[in-house]
Amino acid sequence: MLTRRGVYRRARTEAVSAGTERLERDGYGLARGALSTRQTDQIPAEVDQLFVELDTELRRTNDGNEYRYASLNRCARAQDLVRNLVIVDVIEPLFGEDCNVVANTASRNPAERHVTHRGRWHREFGPPIALSADVPRQDTISYPVVVIAVHVLLALTPIRSSPTGVIPGNHRPGHASPLDRRDDVSLTRDRQRAVPRIARTWDIQLFGSDIWHRRTPVLPAGQGRYFLQNYYGQPDIAQRLRTTEQAHQLSPKAAERAGESPHARAVLGLYEPLFYDGWS
Repeated sequence: MLTRRGVYRRARTEAVSAGTERLERDGYGLARGALSTRQTDQIPAEVDQLFVELDTELRRTNDGNEYRYASLNRCARAQDLVRNLVIVDVIEPLFGEDCNVVANTASRNPAERHVTHRGRWHREFGPPIALSADVPRQDTISYPVVVIAVHVLLALTPIRSSPTGVIPGNHRPGHASPLDRRDDVSLTRDRQRAVPRIARTWDIQLFGSDIWHRRTPVLPAGQGRYFLQNYYGQPDIAQRLRTTEQAHQLSPKAAERAGESPHARAVLGLYEPLFYDGWS
């Protein structure tokens, strides 16, 4: 747990909520019915409108019309949710008081299975401490939390609609999921099986983005998933609301000189869409 004292972050000694403790310990959490009707009654209509718009800043043609990026730039209530204290009060002790939003995406996943990385075991970020697979889990170590993902559910997501599944606690060892079992829904780690995050409308799901997670298999009569996804991080993590092609720190001449090599462009800060700005 961290707190900001002047320039530096220091270990927090103040008490934190049970939700914060669980998020650090298990790598995920759930706040059921955390938002009131007064806070949410206009959100679905406003988010629906994002999927009608064809603004290229909000969408990319290869995403099958499932995502609207940087939603807070077009939807005031999505922006309000980003700074909602129900969320901020849980995540802030893991970052210090200067955390900020990294990405903000509306996701409307169809009922049928969509063959992307989201249906495989993956993590969006990390780990901040990478360990080889033969190093055992160390529960006495306080692993740094670099990014936290938050899903605000806009629709009921029962098991048949393939909710997000997580393997509790596996954010701590710093191990990647095995490549040869990325599609194996029965994958375990330290004898822990996947926990499907079954959710009701207006539940808030939280998880560290370096925890192994995936969209669970679609079952008959599923209705798909619909949620707003926010990523939060320390300000050391660059915001990725827009791709680096749209928003970067280079002058026009420097960007022109960057050339075509993906590696050379990445060194200059011009990345291909990835993680929060392409895989969220």
